Amino acid sequence: MEKRGQVAIFIIIAVLIIAGVVIYFLLREPSGEIERREVFTPDVGGINLFVQDCLDQTGELAILFVGKRGGYADSPELSSEEGIPYYYIGNEIYIPSKEAIEGEISKYVNYGVEFCMTDLTNFERLGLEVTPGEAKTTAEILNDSVKITVDYPINVKKGDDVSRIRDFETEVPVRLGLAQYAAEEIVRESLDLGFTCLSCALDLSVENNLTIDIGPYDEGSKLFLITDGQSKINEEDFVFAFLGK
Repeated sequence: MEKRGQVAIFIIIAVLIIAGVVIYFLLREPSGEIERREVFTPDVGGINLFVQDCLDQTGELAILFVGKRGGYADSPELSSEEGIPYYYIGNEIYIPSKEAIEGEISKYVNYGVEFCMTDLTNFERLGLEVTPGEAKTTAEILNDSVKITVDYPINVKKGDDVSRIRDFETEVPVRLGLAQYAAEEIVRESLDLGFTCLSCALDLSVENNLTIDIGPYDEGSKLFLITDGQSKINEEDFVFAFLGK
C-alpha cells in the first residue's frame, strides 16, 4: 500500500508540473525574435525548470516520508506494519547512521525525479526530443537543513540544436540532523539507565525547541515522536518517529 501511495503522489506531481510548464510555453507572449528563440530552443530552460520543480517537491516529500519512518525510505525488517522502525529491542540498538539516512533520502529522490520524466508527451508536442539519463542523488544532512544534489544528464534536441543539462540542487530547511541526534540520545541514555528516560527527553526538548512524545504502541513497544515546529514543509511540522521495545 505504501508504494502505491508513493506512486500516486509522484503521478500527481508529474502531471501538475508538466501542465504548468506547457501552459507557460503556450501562453507566454514573445517580445521579439530573440525571445521566441529562448522559448523554443532547448538550451534555454523549459526542461531545466521542469526538473528543478520536480526536485524541489520530491525533496520535500522525501524528508517528510523518511522522517515519519525513522530515517528510512524502505522500511527495515525490524519495523511495524506502518513502516516505523525499531531503534532498540532489549539491549540491542538498531539506529541508522546519518550516512544511512542520507542514502535513504537519495534513493527516494532518485525514484521521484526519474518518475517525473516518464511521460514526455507534452514536450514532444512542443517539438522537443528529450532523452534523460540515470539520476544519481547525493543527500547531505546539515545542522539546519538537508542539501540534495542530483547528477542527472538530460539531452534536449530541437531540430538541429542539441543541449545537455545535468546538475540540479535543492535545500530543504528541516532540522533532520537535530531530530536524529535527539533520537540517539534518548535511546542510549534510556538503555544505560535501564528504563525510558523521560527527564532526558524533556531536557532535549527544552534545549532544542522540540516536542518529544513517548507513549505505548503495541505488545510492550513504545512509540517515540520528535516534532520540530521550527521545521515546516507546506505548513506541516516535521516529525521523526521510531519505536523501542
